[in-house]
Amino acid sequence: MCIHTPPEDLLKADRFDNDGVWRPHESPFIRALIERWTSKGLERFGSLQMELMMWVNGSRYRADAPETVPPEMHSRWSKSELLAAKRYLETLPPDKFDLYDWMLSVEYLVQRYLPSDVLIDEVDWLVSKSQMMGRVSSHMEKISEVAAAALVAEVAYHSGAHQGGIQLKRVQKEALKFGTAKCAEHVTGMRDSVRSKLRTSIIQWQEDEFLGTPSAAAKSSLQTKLFDQFGTFNRDWRRIALTESTENFNNGFISAQPVGSRVRRLEMYDGACDFCRSIDGREFTVVSPAAADKDGETEIWVGKSNIGRSSAKRKKSPLGMVDRTPDELWWVPAGTVHPHCRGTFINIGGAKRGDDPDFAKVIKEILRKK
Repeated sequence: MCIHTPPEDLLKADRFDNDGVWRPHESPFIRALIERWTSKGLERFGSLQMELMMWVNGSRYRADAPETVPPEMHSRWSKSELLAAKRYLETLPPDKFDLYDWMLSVEYLVQRYLPSDVLIDEVDWLVSKSQMMGRVSSHMEKISEVAAAALVAEVAYHSGAHQGGIQLKRVQKEALKFGTAKCAEHVTGMRDSVRSKLRTSIIQWQEDEFLGTPSAAAKSSLQTKLFDQFGTFNRDWRRIALTESTENFNNGFISAQPVGSRVRRLEMYDGACDFCRSIDGREFTVVSPAAADKDGETEIWVGKSNIGRSSAKRKKSPLGMVDRTPDELWWVPAGTVHPHCRGTFINIGGAKRGDDPDFAKVIKEILRKK
């Protein structure tokens, strides 16, 4: 898969799209944002896959390269160590690679294409822009993709007290912190999974050759496995893009509703699960996260989630299967119900729409200029 792989080929690499993961998001407020973040991730995985196969096929070998010493294997290399790994690997003909060298090649590729600092920057971008667009949607019922793209590009939205004319309330600052932390865990966890799965595939390939499997057959088997794995990586990245964007978009929207506002959950999209279809149209009153005795059945607040809850009505116990208590079951969260969830909210009254006239002026001025 090359860097410029067409979208239709990405779908073919996944072999199926039964859950509609590649379908554009229904909300124009975050649709282009999701596609942009997805595209950057797929380019990274495409480049990683392409270079890995170049090492496997020997096309990275340089007969004239001077001998060098590999860096020690650890989780974060400096730029000089990254270059040292590349130069060392280039000095080895493919038939001289031992298992350590192959493990080194995987580490080099992961650190080159999925560096921690860059991934965290991208997480910050996704979360802050998604929450900002949620806040925008509290002031505008409709928006064009062109207008949404202009706002994503122009509006600074960070946890600082005041950035680019945007004032954040305490609950919005906290939502950004928690949203960024949770998204970062998903992204870094995926990076670690990519490293582990690639290493496992390489180990199996090398073991097959050691046990006498013909080299061509072993390489063909590896190429097939890698093709399938990178299809899975693409889907996992897309899942993060969809889920985390919707999660933070919703929390941004709820954070912009004055206490006492009334909102309605919308789950009208293809592929919605039974639970999500059952909550379509449910109405809630917005309350402060700090409010005492919150009622999860009738109220919604920033950060309300299903973490620690289950969709299964029964559970195992020492006495056998028993019913879960209401506080153990899924309820309607502020964000997403589950991975791939696309549910959102609209304001239906009860208090003035929007949270900040100054914020509204900022976005209207940007749209006027664009």
